Amino acid sequence: MVTMFSSTRSPIANLFDISAIDPREHFLQSILLAHSRAPGHEATHDGFLAVRHLYTLIQPIGFTPEQIDVAIVRAFTKRLVETAARRIPEPGRNDSCALRLTTVGLYHLRELIETFTYLDAVVVDTPILDRTVHHSIKDAHSLEERLERCMIFRRYLDDCWSKFEGATLPFDWQEHSRKIGDLVDRLIRRVEVQRTLQF
Repeated sequence: MVTMFSSTRSPIANLFDISAIDPREHFLQSILLAHSRAPGHEATHDGFLAVRHLYTLIQPIGFTPEQIDVAIVRAFTKRLVETAARRIPEPGRNDSCALRLTTVGLYHLRELIETFTYLDAVVVDTPILDRTVHHSIKDAHSLEERLERCMIFRRYLDDCWSKFEGATLPFDWQEHSRKIGDLVDRLIRRVEVQRTLQF
């Protein structure tokens, strides 16, 4: 029996989840985490970054305060960030809040996001805005089917990332995408070798 990923029940965050019909938002959580990781001189001595500063960094690339609010709440709920003075973030009331990236958030951002296992899990819980791609993402049971689905998902995310062309961002999906592509290619070759050995 295959257990389906659920962002509401799983302790693992789906970084590609969205709250609006905006393909760029698939990367908003990662951008927010990356800004929280490298706040520079705007951070306090213990590494907290004022949310109002995050708004000034993220809004100019086209995200609304509402989208940013949802990303902050999701990140906090999944313990990707922590708040100063243990404040609980609330949509529309985060101006005086400050965030700091947690080790869980850093792990999602640097390690988990470029693994086949992670993409294979979250693809079933990620809204796909391209109708053609949406119909291509099907239930997969064999490793071959799951690898193929992962590559479709990766190409879809690549296309969404292309909408940031020219923007200066603290997060680079292309680097992660390349590593995922290399990993999946190796897994596909291994499956082909095993199939050959069976005959």
